[in-house]
Amino acid sequence: MKEILKLSPGHDGAIWSYTSSGFSRRRSHRHEELELNLVIAGTARYLLGERRYDLARGTLIWLFPEQDHLLLDESHDYSMWIAVINPALLDRACKTLSTRMLLIRDPGKVLMRSLQPNQRMRLTALLAEVSSAQGDVDRANAGLSYALLWAWPSFNSAETTTLG
Repeated sequence: MKEILKLSPGHDGAIWSYTSSGFSRRRSHRHEELELNLVIAGTARYLLGERRYDLARGTLIWLFPEQDHLLLDESHDYSMWIAVINPALLDRACKTLSTRMLLIRDPGKVLMRSLQPNQRMRLTALLAEVSSAQGDVDRANAGLSYALLWAWPSFNSAETTTLG
């Protein structure tokens, strides 16, 4: 099901922290925005298409606009950072051959890896900092662009690939 995200006026995306609140009804969805999730604690399982993928601390997963996804089976201590980036920001920010991959609507595979602890801690701090700037549209948009362009090479240099 295609979902329309309600972003704040002038914002090219959003970043927020998510903490498990126990069982809640959810449905598989997708949206125009590219989404990245960084698992901070606990474990969960995502359903992408028809396949399940296990997530644990340090997992960075990219969810593309044509990838239906559903968060399942989260542990009581599960928490993650979520960032959504709209296509306009992606068009402005993704100019290199490597980052152009982020403009694809569906890469045909699940992009998920485990970050090294130093990468996880740095990206956690960066996402928290950008999230705190949501009241300032210019800082929030610039920070979101920077976070995106920091997360992508960190993902690509991660040694461990997480398999579902």
